Amino acid sequence: MDTGTAEPMSTAAKPTIHILGGGPSGLSAAFHLTSPTYNPNWSTTYNVVVHQLGWRLGGKGATGRNADAGNRVEEHGIHLFGNMYANSLHMLYAALCGDGPTPPVDPMPAQFEPSDFQLGNDFFDGTWHGFQGWLPYDGDKPWLISSEVGSFSDILTGALNTAKGIFKTLEMPPPVPTPATAPHRPVPGPPSAQPATPQPATPQTPAPGWSPISIFEAMLNSLQTALEHEAAAEPRGSDSYDRLRWEFVQIDLITACIRGALAADVWQNGIDSLDGVPYRDWLITYGLHEMTMSSGLLQAIPNTCMQYPDGDATGFPQMSAAAYLTFVLRQLVAPGSSAYFFRVSTGETVILPLYQRLLARGVQFDFFSKIVNLVPSTDGTKVATIQRIRQAHVIGSPAATYEPLRTLPGGQQVWPNQPLYEQLVEGARLQQGNIDLESWWADWPGTREDIQLGSGDAVIVALPPAAQAIVCAQAAAAAKDPDKRWQNMLTKVQTSATQALQIWLDKPTSALGWPDLSVTAPNQSTTNRWLGATFANPLSAFADFSRTLASETWPINAAPQGLIYFCGPLQDEDPVPDFDDHEFPTRQKARVGAGATQFLRQLGGLLPNAADASAHVADKGIVADVNSLDFSLLHCYHDDAATTGENRVQQQYFRANIDPNERYTVSAPGTLQYRPSPWQSGYANVILSSDAVFTGFNIGSFEGAVMSGMLASYAATGSPKTSAIYGYGFCRPNPPSNATPLFG
Repeated sequence: MDTGTAEPMSTAAKPTIHILGGGPSGLSAAFHLTSPTYNPNWSTTYNVVVHQLGWRLGGKGATGRNADAGNRVEEHGIHLFGNMYANSLHMLYAALCGDGPTPPVDPMPAQFEPSDFQLGNDFFDGTWHGFQGWLPYDGDKPWLISSEVGSFSDILTGALNTAKGIFKTLEMPPPVPTPATAPHRPVPGPPSAQPATPQPATPQTPAPGWSPISIFEAMLNSLQTALEHEAAAEPRGSDSYDRLRWEFVQIDLITACIRGALAADVWQNGIDSLDGVPYRDWLITYGLHEMTMSSGLLQAIPNTCMQYPDGDATGFPQMSAAAYLTFVLRQLVAPGSSAYFFRVSTGETVILPLYQRLLARGVQFDFFSKIVNLVPSTDGTKVATIQRIRQAHVIGSPAATYEPLRTLPGGQQVWPNQPLYEQLVEGARLQQGNIDLESWWADWPGTREDIQLGSGDAVIVALPPAAQAIVCAQAAAAAKDPDKRWQNMLTKVQTSATQALQIWLDKPTSALGWPDLSVTAPNQSTTNRWLGATFANPLSAFADFSRTLASETWPINAAPQGLIYFCGPLQDEDPVPDFDDHEFPTRQKARVGAGATQFLRQLGGLLPNAADASAHVADKGIVADVNSLDFSLLHCYHDDAATTGENRVQQQYFRANIDPNERYTVSAPGTLQYRPSPWQSGYANVILSSDAVFTGFNIGSFEGAVMSGMLASYAATGSPKTSAIYGYGFCRPNPPSNATPLFG
């Protein structure tokens, strides 16, 4: 490796803000630093450069198009926006609208498909049970709503409306509340004699001193009582009993969360006061029913957020009560549909418009830039040098810059799944060696081209915490901060590797057991999709992405008809090898492929018509596995007729997200104290940004990363104010807001 020289990138009169990492955090920082609303004079004050490993932007949300397989979309996992992702939605709306007047036609509906459907899965009585339902649908547009919510009344109203909506799916009138003082908690189940269905109690005047909260609790208790009696009137295992069971556990979970929030008085004491308590213990304390405790519903949030330190999914997820309750309460008060699927992909629906808007503003992008170390100045007050490996050089550089997008036959610009080698000096060697420049285990030395920072320059470290632990270990250890907040984040905030699987099918999912929800969902959005997070670990999360097929370019007579994504945690090897073990990614991908094959052998519990008994019975009398996927349903892009059985899995897409820049941040109990604010690096010119810093939504997520980028902009320029960051002060009376802007 060339030892390199220090490259003085900041020779211009204006200082430069170097953003390390082009994932959601780094893009958000760049977007708000250059926003005409928040920083209208930025272009006369500083330059902004985003340094990105490899050939594409997006971080864990990076998307690639595979030109050898119908230009299929290949993702890192399941990505969509919840209606609580207010900052992410606002940012994308601003990017699509441009920096001029608001367009007459809202651009967002063309980018998103709202969905309120949920599929819950529980395993009991020796089999899988699927529970279908819709969360309340109000048709609001969360990207147009900027007012902060989270007050006492907001949350109670949201919880009550959600509970009513859930109860409405039973086609029963909500029971009238009675002034009960304690919850009635028998175990619902089939008795020896079926009791009569109880009649709603006659309304009574609340006793003196009652508050709206006690009335609200009484109403939920009445709902639970009605559900228990209805469940008892049904034989176990019937469809009605299953449906009632699912409605019961949903309302029970909401009630326990409200009880716990009230007991902790999170509006006065702050929701962060619950961080030291595991979410399961906390919910038990506040009356969660044993049926709900054993239900898959309880795991849906931590499964969605990959809350498994080191990827170990053999036990319960590790999530603090503060993080869990934040997710629940934010969901209850958020407007619009519960989920917004991207019309095409994360990279093209979200990352591409952000990239194009930032380019138009004048932000520079430094692709193939692997940051390996930050070196403090002699006096230790600043970072003086960014040690960088130039992975590849653009032909004709420095005058020429890398153009990362590829154009499909229809004119659509997309992110490719590999570098555009024809633009690179080293392109032929990279292609011949099949070098993955996004992997830290790649056998590729590159060239050292360090960056010497000028006196006014700043660094925003927008790398995930596991990557920061490598790149920033020296700087964090040497920081002049007696509390060692940056170093504590790197050593004590836990992370998880993840895995993803995408399967293309030769039959539509509607023929395999998932009916078309646009037909079966009255008074709902017509774009509902099958989605859930409570199937078998480790690939517990799943979603129907069949609508993405329309953007792929398969041959007309050989196009797949269905597409499903799965994802979940991936347990670390023990130990994880050093980066000179260049075959490690190959072994891990093979491991995921083998696990995916075994996982698909139980897919019948999720997609009941995907197991075709006749396809498993041969002339020799082989008995069908009624739970296994019929592997002949898998669409193969190469030599389809000759590829049989499990071998067809190899032509699907699966990946092991093992690199430091791909790992998921875990909100384990007791770790919130180790999340610094972005301005607490201990250096005068370094700002921290990732979903591992304190954001107010302290959960690994696109939204948490976007909020961290907004806070990084606040630390740099004082704008946007923390009051403009939706959710930063959610159930938090005094959120940190004491940054001294670098460019004030």
